[in-house]
Amino acid sequence: MSKIHLVVQEGGSTGEVYVHPYNTLRQAHSYIKSCEKASYRTVGPITLPKALAKALVADGTVEVEFYRMLEETLRAVAQLG
Repeated sequence: MSKIHLVVQEGGSTGEVYVHPYNTLRQAHSYIKSCEKASYRTVGPITLPKALAKALVADGTVEVEFYRMLEETLRAVAQLG
């Protein structure tokens, strides 16, 4: 089963949240290390079946739509706390 590894990154003092997808855990961990050096907080990697993302958007715009939806959801959750 093909998997995708997501890293959630805090964007800085304005509270932005970004979701970055990676094909391998090595890539995800490398990105996390680079964020730590730049003092950005991260969560992850979160591993999901790639089919989950593809199932949400049938026209091939998976990366754009799926990750945009995740970012918006995370921003909304952050406003709760």
